[in-house]
Amino acid sequence: MFDYTKTVVGLDVHKESIVAAVLPPNSDTVTLTTKFENTPTAIKAFVERLHARGPLTFVYEAGPCGYQVHRDLTAQGQECVVIAPGLIPKRPGDKVKTDRRDAEKLAQLHRAGQLTAVNVPTREDEADRDLVRAREDVLSERLRSRLRLGQFLLRHGLVWRTTKAWGVRHRAWMKALRFELASETRTFRPPDIA
Repeated sequence: MFDYTKTVVGLDVHKESIVAAVLPPNSDTVTLTTKFENTPTAIKAFVERLHARGPLTFVYEAGPCGYQVHRDLTAQGQECVVIAPGLIPKRPGDKVKTDRRDAEKLAQLHRAGQLTAVNVPTREDEADRDLVRAREDVLSERLRSRLRLGQFLLRHGLVWRTTKAWGVRHRAWMKALRFELASETRTFRPPDIA
């Protein structure tokens, strides 16, 4: 069912480093575990070191480091699979986690066909996702800022009841507010955002 003729390389990817576990063809035992820098140059050198082993398949978990490792490997003509971390099978009682064990487990589970791959987005798709996330973050922060400011005004007995809050008249009312203490004035800054 699964291709046992390829060397499977499980990668535990971190910001600064990558731990790799090499599972040779027709074997269930990892023969090499190594650690190297997470840079395109170090990844290229690692692939060249393994090149004599024949066809390679790399596998790692999707995570905060994104898909750069996938892009680096596929640019070198290597097969790379990014898997969903939430769908990795876990044995009951298996609570010890180390980078080496995680890399070995990825290689073995991939060889057994027990991992679920994710769709790797293009650079354009990833840029669009980043834009949407940034917009959502800004809107969320604006809401939190407005709530904090509203609570501050409420603690000082200042309640806007005339029209909808955060409209033109409400913002003009806030800009006209003055406070007795300097620390209150520094705390209160009418927002320039709509």
